[in-house]
Amino acid sequence: MLRATGAILIVAIPIGFARAASAQIEIVPAPQADVPMRPAPQPTAPPPAGQGASMLTLPERTAPSPAPPSVTMPLQLAAPELPKEFRGCWQGIVEELDSIQREPGGHKLGYWTAKTYRLCYKRVGTGPYELTFGETGTVPSEKIKYSKGRVDVISTDGTTQARMRAFLHFDEYPVGTNAGASTFSVDEVTMLDCRIVKDAMHVDAQVSGRREDAPWFRARWHTTLARAEGASSD
Repeated sequence: MLRATGAILIVAIPIGFARAASAQIEIVPAPQADVPMRPAPQPTAPPPAGQGASMLTLPERTAPSPAPPSVTMPLQLAAPELPKEFRGCWQGIVEELDSIQREPGGHKLGYWTAKTYRLCYKRVGTGPYELTFGETGTVPSEKIKYSKGRVDVISTDGTTQARMRAFLHFDEYPVGTNAGASTFSVDEVTMLDCRIVKDAMHVDAQVSGRREDAPWFRARWHTTLARAEGASSD
């Protein structure tokens, strides 16, 4: 007796033979109770090997990853613009200090070298006003060479006051040596608190000095810069 096995068996029989045997072959349907039951597939189980239909396996649900913290990039602000009261050129000499103190472990202090200051707040052509540190450095001396500097605007009250930062570098001969001896490098960073009163710029300064890139001294001074003769305010 033939039993149904879940797969369909197709048999090709020649027509002549089929007619002769049609009276002798009796097709008996297979009892339904004998059909083996296939267990229902589990959702996460892989499909049986060799089965034609594909089975979708759902991925396991996981907790979402926390969003990375937001990063705020620092803003790079442009230097503030000086008020019109600062326009033109200002110059003077810092000959004496109010105070000076050697940094711990710093080299022995020598003589103070008088500094020249010439600040110009002008514009070239139709461009913006710019602050320059012209003719900056030291009073001409046989002890000093290769002097150069610059100044940046830090803040202003928008009227007659401003804070600036000056950088000065020069090479200096040791005390008691001649021009043929070796020099040492000096770097000074000076915070300038400036106030315009009529045709004068009053300046209070704090200086941090380094010798051969090592901390050397801290000092204070004050002076008055006058308008340069013939300097235009435009």
